[in-house]
Amino acid sequence: MNEMKASAVNVNNLCSKYIELHNAFLKSTESIWSIFRKINYASMSGDAYFLFEQLRDERNHIEKLMARAEGGKEKEFAESLYEYSKSLTETVHVLFMHLHALKEKAEGGKLSMSEHMENNKRYQQSIEVYTANGEELNKIYSTL
Repeated sequence: MNEMKASAVNVNNLCSKYIELHNAFLKSTESIWSIFRKINYASMSGDAYFLFEQLRDERNHIEKLMARAEGGKEKEFAESLYEYSKSLTETVHVLFMHLHALKEKAEGGKLSMSEHMENNKRYQQSIEVYTANGEELNKIYSTL
């Protein structure tokens, strides 16, 4: 169980990094004036991909721990932590894809408004899933 809790701390730290990246993205596009300034989507995209890789590795580690978890609360916590890390990993991947599309657009590529809106919708939906999974994980953690 201690190793599982250590993984939970790692995921929480990676989530904090994700929140910083998410906030930087929102800040860069928060006003109408943002269309007049150069935004470094390449850097944000790279940061998102690096974070995605870290989360993917931690998720894979949690999956191995989950297979070894004994029944009861330990198994329930392991499964919930896995689902949370999986949904957070997916959210970061969707953010990466969104930022990558914006980077390509900034470099002269094509990105229609409908594609941009669909990317944003997918991102918002992934946020809802990971936050719901996080709430469930917090409930289970509070019972340990």
